[in-house]
Amino acid sequence: MSTALPEGYKIHANDPVKSKEGIRPLTTLERSYIQTFPRDYKFVGNKTDVEQMIGNAVPVNLAKFVGQAINKYIANTHQNRCLEIKFDKWEHEKRLAWCASEPIEYSY
Repeated sequence: MSTALPEGYKIHANDPVKSKEGIRPLTTLERSYIQTFPRDYKFVGNKTDVEQMIGNAVPVNLAKFVGQAINKYIANTHQNRCLEIKFDKWEHEKRLAWCASEPIEYSY
């Protein structure tokens, strides 16, 4: 049986198991659950591409929480005002504005 531990790994006193016997690598699906991808998320690509996508991902729930916190901060600190961000590097000049907590995208 293949193990998730590198060849030559020695069990240490603080390891949760006392033997490498029965240890298996996580499946791609288990790795995606750890990163909080939705159970019905459809990955596209070969196994290597999917494993890399999962490994490099910011956990979905963390990204959602950060986005909500930023939105809440903007809504609370800029009530009754619009916060406008200009993106100069886009092919067509675009601006992103928040009024209260509603993001609004528009072009000039």
